[in-house]
Amino acid sequence: APNSDPLMAKTSDTKKTYEAEAAPAPPPEAVASTSAYQLTDAPAFGRNMARVAAQSQQLLSEFLKRQTEQFGREPMDPLNLAGAYFSLLKHMAADPGHMFTAQIALWRDYLNLLQRTGERALGRPVEPFAVPASGDRRFRDKDWQENQIFDFIKQSYLVTSNWLQKTVAGVQGMDSREQARATFYAKQFVDAIAPSNFVLTNPEVLRETLRSNGGNLVKGLDNLLSDLERGQ
Repeated sequence: APNSDPLMAKTSDTKKTYEAEAAPAPPPEAVASTSAYQLTDAPAFGRNMARVAAQSQQLLSEFLKRQTEQFGREPMDPLNLAGAYFSLLKHMAADPGHMFTAQIALWRDYLNLLQRTGERALGRPVEPFAVPASGDRRFRDKDWQENQIFDFIKQSYLVTSNWLQKTVAGVQGMDSREQARATFYAKQFVDAIAPSNFVLTNPEVLRETLRSNGGNLVKGLDNLLSDLERGQ
């Protein structure tokens, strides 16, 4: 029929218009949050990353040089970390029931976290499963709460770190001094691997790194190298 093609074209145009109207635009805050994590000057970023690589190599060389100079002058394990962890592992092996229960608790916590993360991704209001202790300034940046990716990184770290410290403190049969040392070193370990300590998992540092095209990392390493040269 001669009018079939215009009719189909009109129907197609109407469908496209409906689909365009049906697809909601992302909220302004989501657009602003995304734009904060975009690279602004790729060539400048590449140059700064090359400087970071060179400075990191210099730092590693200085560290290895100092370690070589001190080799044989100081004990290999001045804090007796090996003794504390050997005792911890020995008592863990002697109580497999405790470790089995701890593993089940960890999996349960992760399932709860994944469930709430999925619900939040669907737009449902949910309470966070793991929250930082009062006074913990590592997660004060707004994106630790508002950005779903960083919020999940934060909560998964808190679940794991709290579980590890609780598990170590709950091992039975250890000498009180050994257990206190093991608990202390466990806390030092989880503090060291906190996502706030790494560029890619710290929203505040990542935003500044992208905004400055890596200039903040260059400046920080320059200051560190200067301190090392002054013997600090």
